[in-house]
Amino acid sequence: MKKTTFLLLTLISFYGFSQQQEYLLDFETGTPSGVASYWYTFDNDPAAAEIVDNPDLDGTNAVDSKVLKVVVGPDNAFYAGVNNAWDEQAFGTWELEMGVPNNLSLSMDVHKNYVGTVGIKMGTASQGTSFEITNQNTANTVVNEWQTLTWDLSGINPNADLTNISQMVVFVDWTQGLADRAENSTIYIDNIRFNAKKLTDAPAVDTCANGVQDTDETGVDCGGSCSACPTSSAVIIEDFEGAPPSIAADNGLGVVDIVSDPETGGTHSEVLKIVTSAAGIQWQNAQVFLQDDYIHLISSNKVVTADVYSTTAFNMLAKAVDAVGGTLADESATDASHGGTGWETLTFDFSNPKDNTPAGAFIYARILFFPLWNGNGWNASAETTTYVDNITALTSETAGLEAPILSTIRIYPNPSNSDWNIKSAHAIITSVEVCNLLGKRVLFQQNNGTNVVISAQGLTTGIYIARITTKEGTRSIKLIKK
Repeated sequence: MKKTTFLLLTLISFYGFSQQQEYLLDFETGTPSGVASYWYTFDNDPAAAEIVDNPDLDGTNAVDSKVLKVVVGPDNAFYAGVNNAWDEQAFGTWELEMGVPNNLSLSMDVHKNYVGTVGIKMGTASQGTSFEITNQNTANTVVNEWQTLTWDLSGINPNADLTNISQMVVFVDWTQGLADRAENSTIYIDNIRFNAKKLTDAPAVDTCANGVQDTDETGVDCGGSCSACPTSSAVIIEDFEGAPPSIAADNGLGVVDIVSDPETGGTHSEVLKIVTSAAGIQWQNAQVFLQDDYIHLISSNKVVTADVYSTTAFNMLAKAVDAVGGTLADESATDASHGGTGWETLTFDFSNPKDNTPAGAFIYARILFFPLWNGNGWNASAETTTYVDNITALTSETAGLEAPILSTIRIYPNPSNSDWNIKSAHAIITSVEVCNLLGKRVLFQQNNGTNVVISAQGLTTGIYIARITTKEGTRSIKLIKK
């Protein structure tokens, strides 16, 4: 009987603790914790979390490895910190069983250039708080070297929801009731260790979307076993076929319209017609509001081409305007000469600017055509007729390494019935435009940071397209409103 009881207790103990394991968040490449886009800073604008090389190969953490870097300043909230998104469950889910002695502590290595309190918190997959500790480790007097901090979890509320935990939160410098922190307070974090009962495994890391050139990739998140790296080849961004773009006449331009190819038997189908007016201003122009993608002049390739029809030799000035993330002063203009032989492809090189403008250096949402440019100034107002077709340029999909950078943009939760959180690992988000499936804009928000929140309130249930514009390019992502 005693042997049977002992065996039964042993089995209970074995199966009760068999799923207990040590969790290690060490920020190494190829692990979930090593994906920078999984980590979100909060109340810490504009600094984003980074995965960097160990800055100090000495003492407690002398391993050549990757670590998490967070910078905060005096203007950031006293509770500023970094966490993973609870709903993404990037690290899996777990349960803290208080009856297991090994589950009653948590440790991490920190390297700080300041003296301050580091706090911790865990949250459930349903956005609840499991526990929060912000009153330990107040005597951190060591700076600019690694030290191991340990939190005693035995005093947390045992009646709290300690099940289905998916979030790890670090308050990097808890200053409530204390002196304000210094500017650029920097903390490096490594080797977060705790024990818990594993409920679900962390999803495998997609190495083709982790912002790192790894495995057999030939570029960042491209090449090898990933999709082919984008090339720097221009594409047609407007051919005036199908749904027409918005166009406008400016400064007294006589006519701007979309018409058929003026050349008998021509192959250009629908084209833009521009007729200047003797009554208009010399710098009258036709404006084209780009609808599918913008002109990207942020790389070394700053060339835009357009097919232009004229029976008279002349010079045309093209101006890229509406610089995304820029100002009015950031518009750029350049010119090209036409021989008057009918359809010719003109090359506008915005690295050679004209009309007292700077070289193109942004992403531009609009292009203007000036037919009365004489190559160095303006002709007197006159009546001329020209046609434009097949505007080509680099776009978000063809501008070199922009696509891999933009692939690190994440939206969560999605589907959502309240807010969508948009996180960019690298690129500064300058604006978010949300359209329904008919192409009608339902929301537009300007931003200047890597973290953006947009509201789903007031939108009907269904599918929407978010056009996210950054200083590195533009990406469209499907949104689902529950």
